[in-house]
Amino acid sequence: MRDFIKKRLSYMNAAEVLDKVFDIYKHSLFYQIGLNFCVSVIGGIAMYVIMLIAAFSGIMASVFINLSQVEANVPNIIIACGIGFAILIWFIITYSNLIIAATGFLSWQSFSGRPINFTAALKSTFKSLWRIATVSLAEMIAGIPVIALIAFILYSVFASQGVFTIEFWRYSHYLYFFRPLNILLLSAIILAGSLIVLVVYNYFALALPAAVFDRKHFFTAIITSYRLMKGDFCRILGIRVVFSGAVMIISYSFSSISGILIGVSNALSNSFSPNLYTLMIAGIVIQYIISLISSILIMPLSGILTSVIFFNQKIKKEGLDLAMQLEVLERTNGL
Repeated sequence: MRDFIKKRLSYMNAAEVLDKVFDIYKHSLFYQIGLNFCVSVIGGIAMYVIMLIAAFSGIMASVFINLSQVEANVPNIIIACGIGFAILIWFIITYSNLIIAATGFLSWQSFSGRPINFTAALKSTFKSLWRIATVSLAEMIAGIPVIALIAFILYSVFASQGVFTIEFWRYSHYLYFFRPLNILLLSAIILAGSLIVLVVYNYFALALPAAVFDRKHFFTAIITSYRLMKGDFCRILGIRVVFSGAVMIISYSFSSISGILIGVSNALSNSFSPNLYTLMIAGIVIQYIISLISSILIMPLSGILTSVIFFNQKIKKEGLDLAMQLEVLERTNGL
């Protein structure tokens, strides 16, 4: 028993981390899909209601301004729109993190050898909502400098062409934007920006599990993530890059399947009814079904990876394996 516990709970290398991710995925696939669906629906409904309330509040404020004949202050309107947009982004990040947190609770059950408990994971997810919201706000604030840097680069490169003026887009001048040189520059900026975001986000990639498992709030979760990452930054970054590549290959495989099915449907349709409208509808339906299936199957993987890396770093930095070994021994001995 001791050798089994030591082998299962010891600190894992990069290959073992990836193997563990797919082991958990296979072990709890249907639970993961069901939980993600429940959290997505409940969270989506709540987010939709909040957006409706916000839209209604904006309409009422506009009506009040018109009825009272108060002169609109453009700077204040711009500030209000900016604040509203920031709140919307915060809600979107929170909604995404809520789904990832649900995946994390199921991953913990599999990782620690517990039986899968769907109801407990669902309850734990929504009990952690406030901590998830605060860490989402912290992640958004921490990402502002990166977004500002990318925006500054875009402005510096394209401002001389008048891209950021109304006249440029009002007339046909915008066609000049799609010159080969501009496309290359934009592609290079997008690639560089993606790499910057990936590197920066790697420092606080463990902030969400720190919030839900260690009960950290706001920037303390990001600090915890940085502390767990320290010394293993390049290794964890490499794991995430390799994993992202593997997920991308899986996603492209689904796209190729979609293309094959569309080709077969086109061939069959041409044999029986050469109706272009029917072909278009069939292609759209096939693409939607394949993309829906692929997103459902791929969605849990990112959350499982983040959770496994978090548990692995806790084993290395805080001795999580000792606590887990003690708990397994207690359960084995009926204590």
